Amino acid sequence: MVQLIERPLGQGDAVAVVDDIVEDADLTAALVREAGFEPIVIAPPPPSIERLLAKIRSDARALICDHRLAGRVNVSYYGAEVVAKSNEFKIPAVLITTYADVEAYSIRLWRSRIPRLLRRGRESDPDTIFEALTQADGEAGGRYEPHRIAYRTVVRVESVRKVEGTRVAEVVVPAWNPSEVVEIPVALISNDIPNSGNQLPGTRFMAYVNIYAETADELYFRDFELAPEVPAGWPDQ
Repeated sequence: MVQLIERPLGQGDAVAVVDDIVEDADLTAALVREAGFEPIVIAPPPPSIERLLAKIRSDARALICDHRLAGRVNVSYYGAEVVAKSNEFKIPAVLITTYADVEAYSIRLWRSRIPRLLRRGRESDPDTIFEALTQADGEAGGRYEPHRIAYRTVVRVESVRKVEGTRVAEVVVPAWNPSEVVEIPVALISNDIPNSGNQLPGTRFMAYVNIYAETADELYFRDFELAPEVPAGWPDQ
């Protein structure tokens, strides 16, 4: 069994590669090897996320995982959840996907514990994989880059819609960009504030958001609370 050790991730360390498509796993494994690590392919993943996480913890020092894992196997979890829970266990993990934009709302549910999101093809070269795993290893040790640090700020809900059966809130974070709408799962809010789902449009919340993120897909949200009432006549925030 691989033991958690007090040292940075290094050359030759075992990195689990999880994908539902064996051919894609092999391609990623080749890049991981070029990055200086020893890939351990887990393709296809087991039906249970608990079994998968146990194998990762047993055999690997780090993880790179595809997001959509149910394409060719019967699993009920996404790679984003695997990556987030792996990072909770202090096993550095990053997410790789072809569907970064299409699945933005589902990935966002776990984004606070996903140090890096790699777009397959565009951001999946050996150097980028090495940098991403090194960043994840830093976060496992409590070292966060400026764009990954969250601050308490206002989040305003503009509207709510359904996307493939999932309720998605369109929100604005004035401290990040007052002119851009970002989609987040309603579950992110209602998990923190039960019974809030039916009164969202127009509601202002306080939440932790990494407001120095450069792009919308890097944003994460956690720990929602209703914002204090704004006195009449005050400018919107």
